[in-house]
Amino acid sequence: MSDTDSEEETVLQQPQRSSKYRSIIKTPKLTLSSGLPQGLSYLAPLQVIRIHSRFNVFSEIQRGNEYSICNAIDREFLSAVEEEECSSLICGANRPFIMHINDSVTEQPCVQLVRSCGLRCCQSLEIFSPPERMIGYVQKQLFCLNPTYNVYDRDGIHIFTVVGNSGCCKCCVDITFNIINAEHKTAQAIGLITKQWQGYRDAIFKANNFSITIPKKTDLMKKTILLGAAFLIDFNYFERDYY
Repeated sequence: MSDTDSEEETVLQQPQRSSKYRSIIKTPKLTLSSGLPQGLSYLAPLQVIRIHSRFNVFSEIQRGNEYSICNAIDREFLSAVEEEECSSLICGANRPFIMHINDSVTEQPCVQLVRSCGLRCCQSLEIFSPPERMIGYVQKQLFCLNPTYNVYDRDGIHIFTVVGNSGCCKCCVDITFNIINAEHKTAQAIGLITKQWQGYRDAIFKANNFSITIPKKTDLMKKTILLGAAFLIDFNYFERDYY
């Protein structure tokens, strides 16, 4: 199987929730033609990707965020750990960070997300895979009515626009961001990034759940870049509620 097939179909149905996401699965051995790490093999055929933040209720120390990255039935195949360059208690949601995303079974480094220091710089995020090679970046557009993020490949080509709703309430509802293919002339959404409401967990704990719903045949490198976009949206648009 190859990740080079970029044929797309519209996917707009939101996935159903599940509370179990710590069942770790082994990634299949596929041939990846774009030089991406083997640990991303499981990502290639997925239409739904779930991102669950982990919360340690017994910890008295504010640590960097940790996440489980799962398939549609909440079986984990990647784990993400934040390496903070500035304490979240001091810098809050605007802090710079490096996010290490590893294969859950082999712990092989697969993706590295980097947000640099400085308020304006913190509105962008670079995606590396493997960790020493940049494959794309995401930039928040500062003067848009709706929350808008432009997604670029490693050559600086605009491949996606992710647009939220400026009038949506962040409380008691799921919040969706439309994924629009910038390479097409139409503004029709081909997928969604959804921040899922979790009741008391949202109200009490710093525990955000996201899902990415995209066409199954989307190029693997583009899926990986969109994974980074979901993390930037989390930090810029939701994490500030907790500080």
